[in-house]
Amino acid sequence: MSYASLSLAYLATLRWLFVAAVALAVIPNGSVDPTFFYANCVTFGLLLALCAFIRVDNRRLKGLVGLGFSLILMICVYAGIQSMSLTDHPFANPAWSDVAALGLTDRGAISVAPGETIAALPSLVVPLLALMLGLILHQDDHAARALWNRLAIMGGILALIALVRHEFFADAHLFGTRPRWDGALSGHFFNRNLTAAFFALASFATLGMVLMHVAQMRWSSIVQRLAGLQFFGERKYIYAAAGGVFFLASLIALFLTQSRAGTLLTMGILALCILVIAISHPRSQSKQGTSLRVAGPSKRWLLVAAITAACVVVFFTFGGRTIVRMDQAGFDIQRLCAARGTWAAIRDFPVFGTGFATFKDVFPIYRPADCSPVGVWSQAHNSWLEGYLGFGLPFAVFIALGSWAFVRTVVYGFRVRRRLRSIPVLTVGCMTYIALHSMVDFPIQITGIAVYFSAMVAAGFAISLAR
Repeated sequence: MSYASLSLAYLATLRWLFVAAVALAVIPNGSVDPTFFYANCVTFGLLLALCAFIRVDNRRLKGLVGLGFSLILMICVYAGIQSMSLTDHPFANPAWSDVAALGLTDRGAISVAPGETIAALPSLVVPLLALMLGLILHQDDHAARALWNRLAIMGGILALIALVRHEFFADAHLFGTRPRWDGALSGHFFNRNLTAAFFALASFATLGMVLMHVAQMRWSSIVQRLAGLQFFGERKYIYAAAGGVFFLASLIALFLTQSRAGTLLTMGILALCILVIAISHPRSQSKQGTSLRVAGPSKRWLLVAAITAACVVVFFTFGGRTIVRMDQAGFDIQRLCAARGTWAAIRDFPVFGTGFATFKDVFPIYRPADCSPVGVWSQAHNSWLEGYLGFGLPFAVFIALGSWAFVRTVVYGFRVRRRLRSIPVLTVGCMTYIALHSMVDFPIQITGIAVYFSAMVAAGFAISLAR
């Protein structure tokens, strides 16, 4: 059925269900608990069934959705091949030979733990499914902008709740998380670095919310309303003001996590995004056909200066402990040590991998002797190395296809969008942040963060491609 011919009430209901599903993934400790994780799988599965008959009308969007579902299919098929246990398997992992030597089995598989590979597959499929559903349900410009705003509001409200809990209810257990640890804000996640990753994404979303609504305003109108204390007369002014509050709350929550990577990456990427948005501000045609700036250079740079000043003030007000932690702790050499061990395993299995989600089974064999003997490594703290270790060469193919589609989409959006050109730029910022942070930690491997990120990318893609 055509997207344009669907009932508006039906579409609105599905869109709110989609936002609720994202919230269900994010709020309860990032859905790391199996109960919430499988509830989230069921929710997105039901949404997929309800959206199965919706046709994608936009040609560019249709190609993107087709590629996304093709990637999901390829990932599932390859994980199934890795888990397939056969007698005299020609590509079986050598570990199965040792098992056969003990007389326990005469079968082998590419994966060293086939059951783990299959069981972990939904954690990879659900975020991709969230991306596809976000695109299918938000094909027009109005719906895409509404999705971005709703995600920004969700992130901002959770930032405010985290700040209240951090200040007044530090010992409270919220959604299974532990109380405040070592003076750092933990929010609704169990780890400060994961909390930082979420609020970093929220800061991109809330900044986009501010710029989206500021782009609809006249500078003279803003000045007049401020002078007459009538700033909240229209919805766009209310959304812009709320977005500003949420943006500051997200940054404060981020800094209070004391995450070194999260803070430095966010501030650096946000600065670059703001600079690109200011420099690439589009021209518009007046009624006489002459080319005029939507806002004069001085006014545009005034907005940039205001946003930058707010970030700097928040950083030096609430980021002191982060700076101290950077100075005292420095770089975590244990993560570099784990990366060396992971890379050693990849060199032994560069083509087929050791099976998706088998890092914790393989790493003890390759753990360097100079690594600290304390602790159990269940993640590599480098999602790219861990992904390649699990899937092998096909992982590089999956990443290449996804990256090609991403770059093609945001470049198109950057070229054709005018007042909303900031959204493709901030979408690139989100992707860059997640890509870099995932080199030193594993935020993208947490379902709640991955789903929220996928929903943001879906909104950014939809805005980039919407008519």
